[in-house]
Amino acid sequence: MSVNLRQVDLNLLTIFESLMQTHNLSHTAEALGLAQPSVSQALKRLQQMYDDPLFVRTNREMKPTRKAKKISPIVANMLDNIRDTLPIKGRFDPKEIDMEIKINIPYLAHYPYIFDLLELTSKESPNINIIITNNVPKDIEKELRNKEYDLHIDVFESRSKACFNKILYNDNPVIICRKDHPRLSNKDKISLDDYLKEKHAVLTSISSEEHPASQLVQSIAERQVGFSAANLKDVIQAVLRTDFLAITTKQSILTLQNRLALFVIPFTDSQVMPVYMTWHGNVEHSQPQRWIRNMLVQVCSDFKQTDV
Repeated sequence: MSVNLRQVDLNLLTIFESLMQTHNLSHTAEALGLAQPSVSQALKRLQQMYDDPLFVRTNREMKPTRKAKKISPIVANMLDNIRDTLPIKGRFDPKEIDMEIKINIPYLAHYPYIFDLLELTSKESPNINIIITNNVPKDIEKELRNKEYDLHIDVFESRSKACFNKILYNDNPVIICRKDHPRLSNKDKISLDDYLKEKHAVLTSISSEEHPASQLVQSIAERQVGFSAANLKDVIQAVLRTDFLAITTKQSILTLQNRLALFVIPFTDSQVMPVYMTWHGNVEHSQPQRWIRNMLVQVCSDFKQTDV
């Protein structure tokens, strides 16, 4: 049976959110600019709404019940999503931002533009905390919606209508092998025949979808795949420790060019591989989030594709 939200006072949820933070009626009243009796009355209505005490008074604080702990992250996420849809009134000043920005970069081993972003934002917005993760996503839309991270940078673009994608820069797909490869070390370029004679390490997503650069090969012929992994660092280690070849993007392995040989892919005309920034629609109109995205576009503007 569905719940009629018209019968629910959603303002009560902001009081619940504050109580979960303060565990104190007086402190919540002060934080929200309300009289304490008003907060007490709101708590009674919340208890009726959820058919649960929600908070149990102890000597020092209002201790949340199991039910309160269970619904708290859901309520907090919902309120954050609503706040992100609302414009900030008055002049937007980056120096006044005090927030964490979580950026997930799973399939790229080399991303110097993040440190350019850090340098730029630390000057313009000193209270921002940038957090980088390298988690392979199971469901990009869901993870962005649940704020597991704010931005996702990837060679895969999200196909969800709830997400936005923007190309940050174009990279070059390349074939890599170790520098002292017994059959390829003395070559400046390789042929399709050279490529198909070797075994391959393949980068896959969590759903076993291949890296877009690897997909360039699929219509040519069957390769001899000797290793597959969802982490680029694992694929690179396989290449460094064996005679395997792999396809990735040039910028992603720049720091390893003294140990790897790079070749232009001989069997495709597509020598450009876009790298995408993806975010969820629930933060599309958030000014701080939009500002961060613009800063990232700015620092990536010089991160251009280069010849192999």
